[in-house]
Amino acid sequence: MLKDFVQKYSTLIFFGYGFIVLIALAFGLLFNQWAAFFAPVLLLFVAIGFYDFKWLYFLLILVMPLSIEVSLPGGFSTDLPTEPIVIGLMLVFVFTAFLNPTILKGDFFMHPISILLVIHFGWILSSSIFSTDFVLSLKFLLSKFWYLSVFYFLTGLIIINERILRAIIWIIFIPTIVGIVVIMERHSNFGYLFEYINKAVVPIYRNHVNYGVFITMLVPLMVMGRFWYKKGSIIRLIWDLGIIITLVGIYFTYTRGAWLALLACPIIYFIVKREKMKQVLMVSAISVTLFFGYLISNQNYLRFAPNYERTIYHANLKDHLVSTFSGQDMSTMERFYRWVAAFNMVGEKPLFGFGPNTFVKNYKSYTVNSFVTYISRNEENSTVHNYFILLLAEQGIPGMLIFAFWVFVLLTYAERIFHQQKTNKDKWIVMGALLCACVFLINNLFSDLLEANKLAPLFFIMAAILVNWDIKSKQLLEAN
Repeated sequence: MLKDFVQKYSTLIFFGYGFIVLIALAFGLLFNQWAAFFAPVLLLFVAIGFYDFKWLYFLLILVMPLSIEVSLPGGFSTDLPTEPIVIGLMLVFVFTAFLNPTILKGDFFMHPISILLVIHFGWILSSSIFSTDFVLSLKFLLSKFWYLSVFYFLTGLIIINERILRAIIWIIFIPTIVGIVVIMERHSNFGYLFEYINKAVVPIYRNHVNYGVFITMLVPLMVMGRFWYKKGSIIRLIWDLGIIITLVGIYFTYTRGAWLALLACPIIYFIVKREKMKQVLMVSAISVTLFFGYLISNQNYLRFAPNYERTIYHANLKDHLVSTFSGQDMSTMERFYRWVAAFNMVGEKPLFGFGPNTFVKNYKSYTVNSFVTYISRNEENSTVHNYFILLLAEQGIPGMLIFAFWVFVLLTYAERIFHQQKTNKDKWIVMGALLCACVFLINNLFSDLLEANKLAPLFFIMAAILVNWDIKSKQLLEAN
């Protein structure tokens, strides 16, 4: 309907937009309001979004790898230029669904993974209502809504075939490689020393962890992408060079979680090929439950309390790794400090938790002094450093179980989807998306990244791709 209107009145729209541009320029010059110059640009983006939101979505993916976090007055922050585009696309999605509600009844929206994700969001809404700080939780709730709307549900409407997926991967690949080269050049000015990696990655990334995890998530996608092109072709050589640059970049991130996740990828590939994902996840869940049960019972966790004087931050990488395994690494022990606090918080509010986005505000009174380290002041306001434990504290036991069950369904479905594919290209697409998601999930055992700029969007995009390839394989099966 909108496209028909534009085609019918294209001349009128062209001159009308030109008139708006002239008015904006005149207003800006006469009243020295330079912001008026951006009004026609903003209007153009809005118009493009409603005319064909795919182009605005492609723009979002293009700028995402190089977007930066900007602090705003009042203690708020935003990601520029991505967040304004995300909000705009969310409004487009809501408007589209309002005009055509039948899209919400399609195979993608009724898929078990999609339904469970909606249930997960519903519980976030419930825990926000009972939050200890409703304003903080509301901010989180809104951010979660437009993230899921755009990066999962809108992705489900856009990335529906290999041609579009290939374009998306290229759009991510190019700016990311540029970013890696720029960061490595900046890091070279500091001799590639471990202690200066955070200085090198700012402002493109918040810290070396976010940087390391993001580019590690891209490795499975790059390996997947190279099989789209013939051996010895120029394009395949470009992909191979990109993989090498990325692997070198990962090493110099000095991010232990990223290294571990990269090493885990071949193991996960073997597990999926042998169709053992469900068994591995169940054994892992039981083992983790028993481990934390042991720590909590009779306060056995106190046996792991660090020596305050010996637990320090090591600027040298070798000392940093040695201290990790000897229990004297400050960042590792600080995690225990916050994990203990989180479990104590669960004991007080086990059903709804303290509310999304409220851990930092509440956890200090639940800490145990035996686990204090030199960085326990937490000047950067970071959280638990384990997303599942964070959910326990902020959204209660049901909130964590809903999310954990969604992850379980996502990974077990992904294994089944892989074996449903009839072509090697489709198998590589599913495997690439699965391994990319697994890199992210592994790092969430040591960090809280499900709301992180760049990382969370890519994760939800991969989840949407898995669902669409499941639908695609079922449709092919029914057709035959």
